[in-house]
Amino acid sequence: MACFITRKPIATTALSQVGHPVVTVIVSEDSIVIRQDRFLRTRDPLPEEAAMLYPVPFNILSINGPNGVLHDTSFAEREVTIKVEGFVKLNAGHTGLYRTCYSAEYLQKLAEEAGKGGILGVEDRAGLIADAAVLASTGYQKTSDFLQLLTNFSHESQYVVWYIIIIHLGAILRAWTFENQRF
Repeated sequence: MACFITRKPIATTALSQVGHPVVTVIVSEDSIVIRQDRFLRTRDPLPEEAAMLYPVPFNILSINGPNGVLHDTSFAEREVTIKVEGFVKLNAGHTGLYRTCYSAEYLQKLAEEAGKGGILGVEDRAGLIADAAVLASTGYQKTSDFLQLLTNFSHESQYVVWYIIIIHLGAILRAWTFENQRF
């Protein structure tokens, strides 16, 4: 059962702590498991820092949900399980301050849905790309999974989405600037 909270603790926690959550989503046929951990882009959190829990507000976008949004709630626990069916994407509208980490297989499903231009709006497509890129750059996901995700955006028409793609591809290029070019 999720713990419901007000927005005041969210702001207090977000402003008083370094970092933000990374929310890992494990999708099965009838439910999703959502786990939060502390995300620091510059290093792994120390054990005492990793114990930190954030009050995470989240929206779950679902094809089966009313108007696409299945849940709009918060949780302040390490892990919650929610019963859902069908396609889901966490952080609908990309309004939450956290990174969302999916398995490589599910990330590809989301990318295919994004490529169709259907249920995923501009914010969701840009957020999906940004999350995958940052998580790849910090070792939560593989760079190859991020690059595979991008193959579904060849027909993308929105400037914001292309801007996010270019920024993150540029970061990958800069990371390899001084490597041997023969490989």
